Amino acid sequence: MPGMSRGAVGSRGNPAGGGPLGRVRARPGLAWALACLVSTGCPWWSPPGVTSRSGIAGRVVDVGGAPVAGLLVETVESTVRTDEDGRFGLHYKPPDTHVHFVHEEAWYRRQYLPEDDGTVVEIALPATRSLDVDCGAYTCALQLQWDLGPGYTAKRTGRCEAGKTTTLPGSPPGQPTVSCREKVTEPELEHSARMTGDLLELRPPLRDVTVTLQSDGSPAACQVYVDGDQLASRDDGSFTGSAAGEAVVQAVCDGRAAIPAVLAGDATALELPWTAEGPMLRPPPGMELDRLTLQQSGGWTLVHRAEPSGGFALPPLPAGDYAVLLYTNEPSAAPPGKPSDLKPGVVVGQLLPTGQYAAHLTLERDMGDGVLEATLTGE
Repeated sequence: MPGMSRGAVGSRGNPAGGGPLGRVRARPGLAWALACLVSTGCPWWSPPGVTSRSGIAGRVVDVGGAPVAGLLVETVESTVRTDEDGRFGLHYKPPDTHVHFVHEEAWYRRQYLPEDDGTVVEIALPATRSLDVDCGAYTCALQLQWDLGPGYTAKRTGRCEAGKTTTLPGSPPGQPTVSCREKVTEPELEHSARMTGDLLELRPPLRDVTVTLQSDGSPAACQVYVDGDQLASRDDGSFTGSAAGEAVVQAVCDGRAAIPAVLAGDATALELPWTAEGPMLRPPPGMELDRLTLQQSGGWTLVHRAEPSGGFALPPLPAGDYAVLLYTNEPSAAPPGKPSDLKPGVVVGQLLPTGQYAAHLTLERDMGDGVLEATLTGE
């Protein structure tokens, strides 16, 4: 073109010149990076849009389904924080095809699954609670792990001291798998664990036990319990199950309880007496309380349920002092002190603010039958 030099043409369109295309050709690394923004060919420069074996596209939500923003999510390779919609994208390399993060002191891990391919994986945080761990006789480093679904787990660590209870806030629901080691580098201590509500108990290892009832009759139906867990009945009339350390054995036949017995810490068999005779305890009129805790002073504690009639069929009671608590769900704190003017053979108590009934009973002689009518103080 007249009046235009060859250099001017190069400045706009010549690959060796100073125009835009010339600058890209002069810096090929930048060209490769720019191309990654509009393609899936360069995964390490841009987060994945969907999940695959090379990376995860995910979204973290709380227990109500709301997005969790600002959560630090990690792989072995890199980290990122979730955006305002709870979304994140990260790459990984086999065999470490997972992401992890910490929430409320618990460590969560989501492993890649083949069925995740082509999806945005939703990771729902569970409801959490404060978990109490009764350490029992164990002093150890604790590690608890919960299975929250396919490829999804949570871990919580803590420290146990023998005779104490440790509290672990931010724990997921359900019973975890428990590891207990004196040091994290040492073998695991033999133990068993039992979960009751928000209390986890560390106990000695389980062993097989057999309980046989010594009966003065032929009861139609019996249930036997070891530390509250029901044993299985066998054709020979015995009951089998497991126990951890010293345990309390209770039995109920045809609605009537036996006096509880203690199974020694190393014992595997026990004979428990049961009789069809015994007194009946009736709650105060108008009180529909269907559970009983009867504690013999300095002795055993019986936990029992009411019959359909509303009364409690008790075993023959030896002479002595007893504390009585009637309730419907869970027992409350210890009942008030024994009245100084309590008459023998009379159940006298009061209604607690919790709606439970607490009373005392004194027997000057053994009681093999009859009826105990519970009354309120002042009646």
